[in-house]
Amino acid sequence: MKKALGEEKREAVEDLKLIAFYGRKSEIIHRLMKEGAKIKGIEERKKMVRAMKYVRSDPDWIKIIARVCGYGSDQ
Repeated sequence: MKKALGEEKREAVEDLKLIAFYGRKSEIIHRLMKEGAKIKGIEERKKMVRAMKYVRSDPDWIKIIARVCGYGSDQ
């Protein structure tokens, strides 16, 4: 999610991680779509689409991603 949204969207990434912690996949996709609508560049949009496809394709991932140590951090 950090790759899709970029460093400047740190707060949005943290919100998405919290939503992921509770396994709310459809809410993550909705939020990514909302953020994606603000993106102008083609490459940035491609990153967003890849993130949404990944969330949709791996339902087990979404349940554990926020619990994985260091995910989305600067460590």
